[in-house]
Amino acid sequence: MFALFSPRATSGGRMIAANPAGEAVMYDADRQLVSTLGRMNERKGVYPMCLHIAHPGRDQDSLYVMDTYPGPGDDGCFEVLEYMPECSELSDMRAAWRWRLLPPPPFVRQPGYRRPSSITAYAAVVDGNGCSTVYVTCEGSIGTYSFETARLDSHHRLGGTHSEEWKHVGRWSLPFKGGAQYVPEFNMWFGFSAFSPGHLCALDLSAMHHDRPPTALQVWQNLIPPEVEWMCIPVRFELLNLGDAKFLIAGTFEAETTGQRFALLTGVE
Repeated sequence: MFALFSPRATSGGRMIAANPAGEAVMYDADRQLVSTLGRMNERKGVYPMCLHIAHPGRDQDSLYVMDTYPGPGDDGCFEVLEYMPECSELSDMRAAWRWRLLPPPPFVRQPGYRRPSSITAYAAVVDGNGCSTVYVTCEGSIGTYSFETARLDSHHRLGGTHSEEWKHVGRWSLPFKGGAQYVPEFNMWFGFSAFSPGHLCALDLSAMHHDRPPTALQVWQNLIPPEVEWMCIPVRFELLNLGDAKFLIAGTFEAETTGQRFALLTGVE
């Protein structure tokens, strides 16, 4: 697993990496420092959901990680990496950060739920009231759920409190595949269309209605890969926000005849 903290003054160059056993490290590119973060409570499988959220009144982001193939009754599929202010003066980075298990999505405990049912889309939304919410869509008829992570609370010493409550939003699916990122310059979320694989799309998730899914405001035509003698099969796409209205799309493709994989990097401005 690799995850990048959201660009801001305190975390612009911080990256998290974890091996298959769940042992995690943080690399601070600005300070050229590598620190251990201990081990996750449970392993999160291949290509887990990773969402960084800046909570109101706090200087450090939190990283929410979920197994995208949660099993029936899997109570360890969802957790958060969070900063502990009371430990900020300690020199041991592992003491200042901790992994904490969170309640799993309710559908993993429902009768009849079977694996593999994958999380197909996810995004984080922070509204004007300082409430941060994670949205996930699970394949099939399960639909979309929301998880409220925190909200503003003037009486709390940190300025906000954990709410950590799951709600069923609707039986519809979010109209993108994988993760969607919020880009402040446009006040929109960017991801890849669920209906046109590999095509970049822009969405407004700020006002999520429970009776209908959001719609893509714009879907751009995908770059045509270079002509080759063999058929290219798209495998996976990742989007990196470079800032200043520039993005990088990293596409992984597989040769149909040989099974050899290669990457194609596309700049978008």
